[in-house]
Amino acid sequence: MKKIILKIAKQGLVHAVLATLAINSYAQNNNNLVQLIDSTDCAIWVDSTNTWKNDTRNIFTYDANGNILTHKIRLWNATTNTWDNSSLETNTYDANKNKLSYLSQRWNAVTNTWDNSDLRTSTYDVNNNNLSFLYQIWNSSANTWDNSYRQTTTYNSNNNILSQLFESFNITTNTWDKNNRQTYTYDANNNTLTYLYQIWNTSNNTWNNIERSTNTYDGNNNRLIYFLQKWNTTTNTWDNNNRETKTYDANNNVLTLVLENLNFTTNVFNFSYKTTITYDASNNELTNIIEAWNTSTNAWDNYRSEIKTYDANNNPLTKLVELWNPIYKSRTTNTYDANNNQLTDLSENWNTTTNAWYNSSKTTKTYDANNNQLTDLSENWNTTTNAWYNSSKTTKTYDANNNMLTRSNEYWNTTTNTWDNSSKTTKTYDANNNMLTRSNEYWNTTTNSWDETDKSTVIYDSNNFIINQMNIGFGSEFYPDTTGSDCHNYYHTANVLSLANLHLKNTSVYPNPNNGVFNITSATIINAIEAYNTLGQLVYNNTDVNNTTHAVNFTYLPRGIYFIKINTEQTIVTERVYVE
Repeated sequence: MKKIILKIAKQGLVHAVLATLAINSYAQNNNNLVQLIDSTDCAIWVDSTNTWKNDTRNIFTYDANGNILTHKIRLWNATTNTWDNSSLETNTYDANKNKLSYLSQRWNAVTNTWDNSDLRTSTYDVNNNNLSFLYQIWNSSANTWDNSYRQTTTYNSNNNILSQLFESFNITTNTWDKNNRQTYTYDANNNTLTYLYQIWNTSNNTWNNIERSTNTYDGNNNRLIYFLQKWNTTTNTWDNNNRETKTYDANNNVLTLVLENLNFTTNVFNFSYKTTITYDASNNELTNIIEAWNTSTNAWDNYRSEIKTYDANNNPLTKLVELWNPIYKSRTTNTYDANNNQLTDLSENWNTTTNAWYNSSKTTKTYDANNNQLTDLSENWNTTTNAWYNSSKTTKTYDANNNMLTRSNEYWNTTTNTWDNSSKTTKTYDANNNMLTRSNEYWNTTTNSWDETDKSTVIYDSNNFIINQMNIGFGSEFYPDTTGSDCHNYYHTANVLSLANLHLKNTSVYPNPNNGVFNITSATIINAIEAYNTLGQLVYNNTDVNNTTHAVNFTYLPRGIYFIKINTEQTIVTERVYVE
């Protein structure tokens, strides 16, 4: 089941929760039943009165395909004890579930009517590619929509983007002003050959070049050369900037990578770094050697190297890292059980004085018969006593269905030579393995007892859908007030087979388009997020999100389209993001 997860925050708690609910307004169980939430009522805890107070109500309507048609938010009026309208979002779709329009409105308490706020309109081709996007803002004085910005995209017959034009509306001349455009070319295998970025010059009404890149590929579509050039506004010519050259083996593994940067004095490319990699028969990386170019001797100088070994199951056994100047060496050694679970991880450093290895840190893990990790012990090496001393320890327990029941963290007290409690998480489950409660506790060293910091309680119906979830954050020395939310879902169900092309991805990116700052939400925990530009280059990578929401800042990147790969506990989803 795809669970709707609500997270506690000191401020804006319920509104953050509801934003997630509005995006993830459906879930699916194992019987192909789909939960379509009709409304969600949320209350917040008032610490001063020790009572719950109504806060926000979300109301949804859907079309026959399960698309959200309207999403209305109402706020509780404590004076009149009634729900007051706050905002309304209205969507339209085409037959292929592409969103055609998004209308945002705000409630006017004076006129008791909905006031328009902004309107987003899109068009698509027969292949469901987005052709145009128009953003408009409501002019309350003239009672008309004022254009703000628009984007126009063209494609080739293989649905590759050929061009993207970004324009802003000039309210003085009442015309569209070109802003920037991006142009692409491709080979027969849909590899990007060229990329050109230009901005519009309002003085002479022409496109000014900014940068362009050129790629070449081998017969296996591996990129051999990436060549970047910048436009020189003084000479009106392209200046070389940098070049990346790769070679590959028969298994398409990278063998060498050479990076060159332009010497602006001599106008020729100078070597910068070179990486050489070798592999075993299982394509595991054995060596990775990085060399830096020495401009004085015109030769490659050793810089960094990695040497790795593996067992018969391709588990990493050893890794030796060396820096050439200054001399530095470190190595790690791993051991595994018969089920390929890692048992130990030993880290050592090289002593340049004694020319010998000395221990640094060690991790030891244990597992049960179901390969669930039971303990994780961290130790550090004491160079004075030449012995290991404890650092931290994590202990977990599980039920018969391998659901984690408890996780406790302890730290070693070097004064008393005993383990001190630190934090603990406790969970309970129903017969269907749905989590019923989750409690987080921290050890109070003053009272020598556990202080509960927050607790979640979830109620399910017979279809394993969440009908109620309550989160409570208890007071602490840092945040003395108790906080909390209590949300109840009212919904109807439909069979997933009766909903045409229903997307059950339960993730979203908003706002989209955006100015480079946007949020990613998911109904399940997000493990990692990657972002690629239209050239296929990785521009963002976060492998430790571990949350249901994540804020991203792309303001340092050029405007354009980016593909966001969201890796959650349940699935991998790719979203297209427009940065204006």
